[in-house]
Amino acid sequence: MILIPLVEKRKSQFHREQTTDLIFMELSDLQSELSGHVESYFEYLLKIRQEPELAASGEIPIPTPKSINIDVLNELYKQVALDLTREQRLAIKRFPNRVEVIFQTAQDSYDSIINKKIHCIQSIKNTIKLSCITIHDLNSLYECRERYMESNLNSNQLVEPILKSLGYTQQDIDVSRIEETQFD
Repeated sequence: MILIPLVEKRKSQFHREQTTDLIFMELSDLQSELSGHVESYFEYLLKIRQEPELAASGEIPIPTPKSINIDVLNELYKQVALDLTREQRLAIKRFPNRVEVIFQTAQDSYDSIINKKIHCIQSIKNTIKLSCITIHDLNSLYECRERYMESNLNSNQLVEPILKSLGYTQQDIDVSRIEETQFD
């Protein structure tokens, strides 16, 4: 009889630990999806910069915005919120909105190209930059778990290291002019 509460406590703790591991696995999956997203949009930006005449004629394949399902992340968050640090909770709660903004920005860019035949370079850059910020935060959260602290870096400070981690060179980054902030 004395062991029953102890066993139940252990089972509950084991379940929380498993769920916490699952949320971090889901964060890793989200990071992977966003990395693919960055690659497709950065490749598109590079092609626009390198071959503007093809872009103007509509011969460069347009990346299609991909919706990312974050329902599993939201459900897991509800189960482990009490076991997370304040910084972890705040970061995880921001991801759904960021993913929605990334998708909407990508969709706006796509619609502009399809409907108006206009390449809004700034929308493409914003899609890449917000994705890079989110990837950085996901990486930090995943790698630093208990010690996670929010980054105060801006998108231009983060975009270069993220793009380089995805295999792009400094020359690619320079050609893309990703760090420019004015509309062009």
